[in-house]
Amino acid sequence: MLIGDIIRRQRERLAKFKCPKTVVFLDELPKNSMGKVTKKQLTNMPGPGTTKDENIQ
Repeated sequence: MLIGDIIRRQRERLAKFKCPKTVVFLDELPKNSMGKVTKKQLTNMPGPGTTKDENIQ
């Protein structure tokens, strides 16, 4: 599935403000010592495979 397909599909199913503007594929999520996902690190990290919404119609 292509990144454009993922975003288009979400636009069909979600309210406009909930649709993702970018899609990032990661090999592993950042976790703390307890094994929980660290959302702060996740939102601050640029990832490979990022595509901006402006390129997809």
